[in-house]
Amino acid sequence: MHCLFLNDFDQMEKVASFFSFEENAHTERVKTSQFSLWPFLRIYLASQLTFGYDRRVQANTSHFKKLVKYFFRGFNCWFKRFDIIVLSSSDQRKLINGKYTDRIDLLNYDQNKILFLELPSPDHYNAGSTASKNLISRLNLFAIEIIIAKLFSAKKLQGKEIIADAEKLGAHIDADGLSKRFHAQHRVFSWLLSRWKPRLLIVVNSYTNMPYVKAAKDKGIGVVEMQHGVIGEKHYAYQIRFKPDRSYYPDYLLSFGKSEQVIFGGKNNFIAAEKVIPVGSFYIDYISKHLKLYPEIEHFGKFRLRVCISGQIAFEAKMLSFLTALAALCPDVMFAYVPRNINEELEQFSWPRNTVLIRGMNVYECISVCDIHSTINSTCAIESLSLGTPNILMNIENRSKEYFGESLGKQAFTAFADNPKEFANILRNCATPPRAEVRAVNENFIVNNFESRLNEAINSILGKHD
Repeated sequence: MHCLFLNDFDQMEKVASFFSFEENAHTERVKTSQFSLWPFLRIYLASQLTFGYDRRVQANTSHFKKLVKYFFRGFNCWFKRFDIIVLSSSDQRKLINGKYTDRIDLLNYDQNKILFLELPSPDHYNAGSTASKNLISRLNLFAIEIIIAKLFSAKKLQGKEIIADAEKLGAHIDADGLSKRFHAQHRVFSWLLSRWKPRLLIVVNSYTNMPYVKAAKDKGIGVVEMQHGVIGEKHYAYQIRFKPDRSYYPDYLLSFGKSEQVIFGGKNNFIAAEKVIPVGSFYIDYISKHLKLYPEIEHFGKFRLRVCISGQIAFEAKMLSFLTALAALCPDVMFAYVPRNINEELEQFSWPRNTVLIRGMNVYECISVCDIHSTINSTCAIESLSLGTPNILMNIENRSKEYFGESLGKQAFTAFADNPKEFANILRNCATPPRAEVRAVNENFIVNNFESRLNEAINSILGKHD
């Protein structure tokens, strides 16, 4: 689960201005003879306003090497028919029972009828180690789309003055290049859908796959989006202030919890609230039901409490400084630091004797065997509660309260510490409640029983698209 946060107040203001711009601008004028393109182009404009730079992945030699390596994987799948097409990425897979498993693998459906079109993020797992029966690398599609984009002349893009006005807010996009990409992706995927003839398209996120969503909807194929991260009222992709053409957006959103249902309504036209179906998080659900001991924690020694700290790259130096002071105040507490990425600075850091740098466990495994979880504003603060582990958040620069004060601050299992001394005082007086009790109060954010909820939702949706 990835955390989307705005870097500073200025960027927050830019995104708010962008939403206001969309309400008043004639965005319907941004089009070619074939498509309305504002729904697509706005994603790249708003992304730059949010993050301050162009976040598109640029093709390089490593992508070409992977294309060659995986070119023939799933080759026979090109010539079959499938009921369900899944657009996903390898980073969505988790190791379960010896196989790297995607959440759609838990669908009680004929696996011969499900095809995964998967991005390598950062790489694909070996065919024998994945639970999915049918898988094609998305790099193959990208290669075909690049060829198609070069073979066909670009459609004339109208409404460029609207784009120019939007760019004055602080972003710049290659509108013609993006338009050409949209047309190529739509053309290629439309042809593939005609061959595969699926009943349903499932996407990890719809806004980066909009040409594919549009191609499916144009053919009367239902589209389901699986929530992949936090969906907030300020998320540019899920806050639609204009009246959109529904053929660019999913029919259903399978969310982590119930809170997403209240986000859509009023001025927000992304999807109707009744089309949001809470199903939970498959890996959180799996970990919570299969608790076990991990040597990396157990061999470190006996302590009164164990605290798992979810690292955040943007704030790592400040978190380590906080942790160093905290560890000195709590010698009877073990602190397990789980970084986003292991690097040389972490390896050379002077770790206090009651702290450990976690290398062999993922953050969810670590949270599941610790008594307390901590971070600044990572969405692990939400996920930890569904693993039955309470939070004490490092409120460095007031970031935790700004991000989670309105949500997690209202329930009993999240505390905020402005400094190490305050954190230590909370630890001295805290009790560890039953994990089931903590999980139960978090269903607003992540509901339980993912597998049964997923199957009920997909079967119902398929029934409506027979």
